Amino acid sequence: MINNLGLYSTEYTNNSTVAQKNTPEIQAIIEQHAENSVKSESSAGIATNNLFLSSRAQKINAISSEFFSGTQLTLDDVGKLKEKLYQFGLISEGDFAALTGGRVNEKNSEASEKMSTTTLTSFIGDFLERLNAEDAEDENKDTEGEDVVTESETVVALTGALNTAKEILANVEEQKHKSDFKSSLQGALALLKETINDKSFAGLPLDDQIGLSKVQQALEIVDHLSPQRLNNNKVNQYIALSFR
Repeated sequence: MINNLGLYSTEYTNNSTVAQKNTPEIQAIIEQHAENSVKSESSAGIATNNLFLSSRAQKINAISSEFFSGTQLTLDDVGKLKEKLYQFGLISEGDFAALTGGRVNEKNSEASEKMSTTTLTSFIGDFLERLNAEDAEDENKDTEGEDVVTESETVVALTGALNTAKEILANVEEQKHKSDFKSSLQGALALLKETINDKSFAGLPLDDQIGLSKVQQALEIVDHLSPQRLNNNKVNQYIALSFR
């Protein structure tokens, strides 16, 4: 399922993804959300608890209550979540464009519509089951030993990252109290980014591309909402440990 992914270097940096200019479509979305935000602020300006004028902590608490308390995030919820973050000013225009302008074209996608109500944790569980089943099958084939080891290392690393993502997304509020939350989150996010940016990603079925992209976006959002980002050395250390 995953072939020739460049996940073996621990020299990952947060600047590995080249920023792209906003497409007209993304710019239109940004402008629309900005207009809606102004309208919402105007209509609710007399309310003392107006979230558009409240503190960052109040906004984060409101979003956590809406998206991360009790119910599981669906793939469709990820889009609603990043739009709400932009409207509340919790992410910049550049962050919103980066989250919206992924490599997978989801517009009018039948696969995207079909998966809209699938929870992120359900997708991850299904993907891991198929990934590891195919990896076990590949190990039984008569191939070059070095290739088998390399592929297995890749699968092990990706499996670890996705299991971490599944635990976090199953209960963000609970997981963020763990001492290793930030290192686990950013390590998993780093490996997912490398997976999605690898040229072999385009060879996956469209529904898997959409699902993995949504998982990555969800982790990006959780990272934005969590204090104390780690430096690259900490992230690299996590990636290195993933291969042991």
